[in-house]
Amino acid sequence: SYTLTINSGITTLRIVCSVKYYITTLNADSWNLISIPSNTPVNINDLQVYCLVCDEWFTWDEAVANGLVMPYVYTWDCTQYVTVDQLEPGKGYWAAATAPCNITVTGTPVYYYTASLSAGWNMVGSVYESVSISDPQDDPDGSVQPFAYWYNPETGSYAYTTTIEPKKGYWVAAIQDCTLSLECS
Repeated sequence: SYTLTINSGITTLRIVCSVKYYITTLNADSWNLISIPSNTPVNINDLQVYCLVCDEWFTWDEAVANGLVMPYVYTWDCTQYVTVDQLEPGKGYWAAATAPCNITVTGTPVYYYTASLSAGWNMVGSVYESVSISDPQDDPDGSVQPFAYWYNPETGSYAYTTTIEPKKGYWVAAIQDCTLSLECS
């Protein structure tokens, strides 16, 4: 039994549970620009891979050993691509698969984050719900361009957007060092 006492001024109550949820589908024979909608970092070995072709679950290491996914995941550190062992909220990542796979993780959904950006192109992640970037919540104001690019693995090309969708990674441009905040409504 639980008791909830409402004090004046409370307008929103959000109860959050840690659940296993789907991150994204990795398209076969292509790089995929992804992000994790989890509010805590996730070790790459904690990812679960479901092979759509063989109808079977694998750990990340097993999926690598079976040739389903490439062993490395990359992010951009504003000067070069670097491999990572841990996926963090608010960041975008490149991952590749040789067969179509669903990636899942256990965690708590991320509803808000603030990322530090450098002048130039930055790879960012998403929150748990779609968010408009047509009027970026940046500081200083006007530092982030009001659009982003995501990579469409089916066409092998980048696509312009003004909406940051869950589970995808994006390129955003900053005209100076700044912060960008994304928040679910």
